[in-house]
Amino acid sequence: MIIENRGGGGERTVKKLRLLKALTIPEDTTIIEACRRMAARRVDAVLLTDSNALLSGILTDKVILTTQFLLL
Repeated sequence: MIIENRGGGGERTVKKLRLLKALTIPEDTTIIEACRRMAARRVDAVLLTDSNALLSGILTDKVILTTQFLLL
């Protein structure tokens, strides 16, 4: 897979990209705590993990805002 470099420096493969360590939280973490952790790390999404540390979902700021808006 090739990703276009918007900085004008050509193309880079996914393997060559420097990936940041993803923020993972247990799937039973409260929304408030998830928001605190996201704000502390300045990220807009977290990976949710089950009790076996396997990926069970992704929580994004958009999902949080949409869900909260629907509850009003």
